[in-house]
Amino acid sequence: MKVIENWGNLIPPFSINYNAGDDPTDYIHNFTIPYINKYLPSCISATNIQEFISGEKVPKLLDIGCGFAQMALAYKVLIKASNNLQNNSLTDQNNPWYVGVDIRKDAIDWLVNAYKSDNRFYFHHHSADSSVSYSGKRGNSNYISPEESSAESDGSECIYKLPLPFKSDIQWSSSLFTHLTPKATVNALKFIKDSLTPQGIAVNTWLIADTESSLAMITRQADRSLPIDKGAYLTYSKSNPLVCTSYKLQFILQAYKLAGLKIQNIRRGSWRGSGHKNDFDHYQDIIIATLN
Repeated sequence: MKVIENWGNLIPPFSINYNAGDDPTDYIHNFTIPYINKYLPSCISATNIQEFISGEKVPKLLDIGCGFAQMALAYKVLIKASNNLQNNSLTDQNNPWYVGVDIRKDAIDWLVNAYKSDNRFYFHHHSADSSVSYSGKRGNSNYISPEESSAESDGSECIYKLPLPFKSDIQWSSSLFTHLTPKATVNALKFIKDSLTPQGIAVNTWLIADTESSLAMITRQADRSLPIDKGAYLTYSKSNPLVCTSYKLQFILQAYKLAGLKIQNIRRGSWRGSGHKNDFDHYQDIIIATLN
């Protein structure tokens, strides 16, 4: 991990990272390597835009539900790694190339300070009611999970309003749609549609409830059971349903269409068991979409 030491100041301490789980073993590796070696390169490949794939240009990136921004760190490494490849890359040093958005003020405050010397990175705190947040907080390595969250909402927690104009070549989220209410899901997709360049792609992870995953869950091949039906999605917690929202495929297809996005590909993840593995090496299902 010697190489990662160069960016160690962009890795939050385990003690404050509410998404880090309970085991600090391999924390730095798990925070960095999947994003640097798989998720970001796979997003770039999925654009099918040769100048991004060749490294001539760096794509602008929007990261929704960024948390402590593993993707921002990967993007920082990408900029450094592709210096020798660029013929006509982004030259504007005063406007962001990467924008991260999250409802957790503690994470955004930490990121603003960590990246304060680089104007290419911008982090936006989006205020939302705590009833639509599934996550608790970590203090002195102790994780406190909320006892309840709202199964439904008016969706305002995903009506994002950035204070600056920004269009992304790649929009990314990891495990955002696995914690949203139905109306918030649609609003997030509408925001994504409005934030893409004409050739941009939206890459988002989901836990898709379909025939295959339902069979995998009932036969215990999947990594979880989701017995509670909330209409548009399945979950495992009555009191805190947003801790895991597995949206039904029919709802997802309708939501993307309503938002003005066209699904290009669905790549099933390993959470389903039975040997499934997508080329992102992400355990959740990956949906890649473009403008209609």
